[in-house]
Amino acid sequence: MLVDTDALEDDSAIEADVCIVGAGPAGLTVAKELAAGGVRVAVLESGGDGVEPEVSALADGEIDGIAVQPLEATRVRALGGTSNVWTGQCRMLDEEDFLPRAWVPDSGWPFRRSELEPYYAKAHRIIRFRPVDYDMAKWSARLGQPCLRPSEKIAFHRVSLCKPVNFWSDYALDLKAARNVTVVTHATVLAIRLTEDEGAVVRLDVGNLRGKRLTARARHYVLACGGLDNARLLLLSDDVQACGVGNRHDVVGRFFMEHPRFISGTLLLAGLGLPARGLYSEYYLGEGQAIRGDLGIVPEVRERERIANVAGRLEAAGKEEYVGGARAAVRLFRHLRQRRLPHDLGDTLWQIITDADEVAAAAYRRFASDQNVSTFTVTTLIEQAPNRESRLTLCERTDAFGQRRPRLVWRFCELDRRTAFRAVELLAQAVGAADIGRIRLEVASEQVFPPSTEWGHHHMGTTRMSDDPRTGVVDRDAKVHGIANLFIAGASVFPTSGSAPPTLTVVALAARLADHLRRRLAAL
Repeated sequence: MLVDTDALEDDSAIEADVCIVGAGPAGLTVAKELAAGGVRVAVLESGGDGVEPEVSALADGEIDGIAVQPLEATRVRALGGTSNVWTGQCRMLDEEDFLPRAWVPDSGWPFRRSELEPYYAKAHRIIRFRPVDYDMAKWSARLGQPCLRPSEKIAFHRVSLCKPVNFWSDYALDLKAARNVTVVTHATVLAIRLTEDEGAVVRLDVGNLRGKRLTARARHYVLACGGLDNARLLLLSDDVQACGVGNRHDVVGRFFMEHPRFISGTLLLAGLGLPARGLYSEYYLGEGQAIRGDLGIVPEVRERERIANVAGRLEAAGKEEYVGGARAAVRLFRHLRQRRLPHDLGDTLWQIITDADEVAAAAYRRFASDQNVSTFTVTTLIEQAPNRESRLTLCERTDAFGQRRPRLVWRFCELDRRTAFRAVELLAQAVGAADIGRIRLEVASEQVFPPSTEWGHHHMGTTRMSDDPRTGVVDRDAKVHGIANLFIAGASVFPTSGSAPPTLTVVALAARLADHLRRRLAAL
């Protein structure tokens, strides 16, 4: 069932077995998985069906440090969350990403990747992604597309690009039809209220921008409103725990991580035989799905060089001549969506832009496979190391509800700078040693992050997972330490970020959390 807060009486209560805050990939995955088991679920979404400027403005805040887009531009408060603008990039985290690394402070997850493997398989099905084999060599043989020869320094990732799933529009019919699921729109959670002994959540205070006030009561609560708002809501809820819910050890909001990426070099081929086309320029499988090969540094070399994880992407120089116009059209469409276009007009515009994008992509594929292409740009994405000094706090400015806005203090550490520079050097050395060509570096050690630096809008780590409450906000089951019935879903629980896009892991963790909640409810 879908209902708007305007249709509910003032001071009424929303009741469920599990109350989920946020209707993005994490929240809707938990809801979808629980719905199949008959659990009563309530999903509270701050926005509606489409981006609304007044709702988006609630995410506005301050940034201290690295200059990026305004905070409100990096999130989507609407049904579907950031899957409304997601490009569909998927890859599992590497096995090494889950392990403690002596040279990466505060690294290591409470469990190995093997614990997540069955949920990765489920996540692929939820995202409706057909192939699940990440072996680059197998794809190369299957498709007849050559890949670079392995060396002692280069490893191969395969980032899979699936047709982007919008978690609301793709699953709305199922969720609306489920009698045990209620999705409430324009329901902004204002506070988490605890029992007097601080051991459990007793209710959530909810409101909309037109003055309606409600409460939500459940047996269990799940925060799934993004890496910034998960932490912000905990910090705002300070009536019982003065420093914020779950923040006895001053960890909430700390260890913020992103995925900085930048043009790091230009690859000049030594000849025309380099297999840098095909898989490295996106190989389309049909049905809106594609695969793309990325370069990485093997774990042994990363350990020896004491650097974090990294992914390098090759793209034929001149790509923007083929796809720049289509990409600009996509950006324009996203801007227009903020004006709340009628659905029929929005769908028509999107179809036109999608068709144009496909034409441009086809032209680029022909261009990239041209044997005369001899120059490629190298784009590097790095794993940002956990850093206590990168954190989300609250500023004195307030939003339309009178609540303090977020303030992001974002810092790089020496390991980030070393990873960014040394990884490109290693790739350049490996390419030269293999007589493939030469990489002309575009970064210098004293200027690691050039003006071309972009961001993945991947907000990770602010409510990190750890078995020790002194170093984490949630335990291995994503339960907030010391709070019996409060859980967190999303990339904010990542202890480390790896170099993979986070959505696949977010969905896998959400499916794992749903199983855990189902078992807890059955035991009551």
